[in-house]
Amino acid sequence: YKGPYQYGRDFIKSAISNSVLPPGYLIKMNEGYFRFGEEEEIEIWKILSFGFILIFMITASLFESFKKPFLIISAIPFSFIGTVFFFYLFDLSFDRGAYAGLLLLVGLSVNNSIILVDYLSKHLVNFNIKEIIKLSSTRIRPIFSTSLTTVFALIPLMLTKGESFWKSLSFSVSAGILISSILILIYVPLFYNLFLKKK
Repeated sequence: YKGPYQYGRDFIKSAISNSVLPPGYLIKMNEGYFRFGEEEEIEIWKILSFGFILIFMITASLFESFKKPFLIISAIPFSFIGTVFFFYLFDLSFDRGAYAGLLLLVGLSVNNSIILVDYLSKHLVNFNIKEIIKLSSTRIRPIFSTSLTTVFALIPLMLTKGESFWKSLSFSVSAGILISSILILIYVPLFYNLFLKKK
């Protein structure tokens, strides 16, 4: 079916309700969460992979390091987890808007990680976990400020009626940004201590 998802579902439900079945049989509608064909999904994963590579190249040149870009990029899977969990929890359709939101998250979710890693790189004197935690705690306000301004800007799209591309995109980005912001403040200081500690 080509067209709005809500109309497509209404059409299928109508067809099911008008179907005459033998006694003991039932037609159950299985909507699922992923609405793309195999070829479309492959294209999307190619775009996501290309985004990963670009971010790695840019951050590697900025920080002149190979370890720090991996630490920064590790924020992306956490944002994906937040998005998928949100759509599963509220039983929302993972449609084209949600996929577009994932593509946006590749760029947006690393911003907070860059803020934290850059600050630690510039201000860390004694390399120990206590100082890393102390410095990281000073970045809570900037990290949540950037995240919440993004979420608040998307609220008008979230309040649109019915299902739409923009509504799915706004939910996808908002859930991913908020979850990744919380997790970044936990795992970045820990991984920074583990992987960048001088032998």
